[in-house]
Amino acid sequence: MTAPQLATATGKDASNTKKAADDMTGAGLLERLDAPERSNGGPGRPAASAYALADGQKDALERFLASATLPGTVGRGQQLVYAEAPGPKINDFFDVMANAAAASRASWSAQCDGAHQGFLIAFDDDDAAVSAVDLMAELTAAEILCSRTVISQVGSGHDLVKRAKSNARTARNVGMRHRLRHPNPAVTPAP
Repeated sequence: MTAPQLATATGKDASNTKKAADDMTGAGLLERLDAPERSNGGPGRPAASAYALADGQKDALERFLASATLPGTVGRGQQLVYAEAPGPKINDFFDVMANAAAASRASWSAQCDGAHQGFLIAFDDDDAAVSAVDLMAELTAAEILCSRTVISQVGSGHDLVKRAKSNARTARNVGMRHRLRHPNPAVTPAP
């Protein structure tokens, strides 16, 4: 089974399936195989690897897939809290995360290094919005800058570029029609 086939079988987003398959391989649930030969010359890159269920691991794999979202897996509807903890606020951040009930309901987190230390905390259970807001309340009480967003769409980088080209073309066409209907009187053509 290739990573895209694994995504279909598990209902997970294909953008994170290779990493998830590698994590499951590391956990001994899957075995990596040589990539299958591509017979139809279809679109996209050929698979670099294929995976098979490790001997005697079917039940463990089902429990693993059902237990939680794999770290870093993004999906539509996920609630994300971004917290920024510059300098001495990092200790306050860790104190909130160690003691907030909502923090224990997070499905995964990511550390973001930049000008300030940042953390992304994801929630995707049935009460994801409540958990995210509860965590934000605790972070705000500790005077830690935070914000929340919801993932509305997940796609590949190629999908984004394709959509951007289409939207840019539409925006240029709409802008040209607007300029033809409403010329700027301050701009006079050269003689």
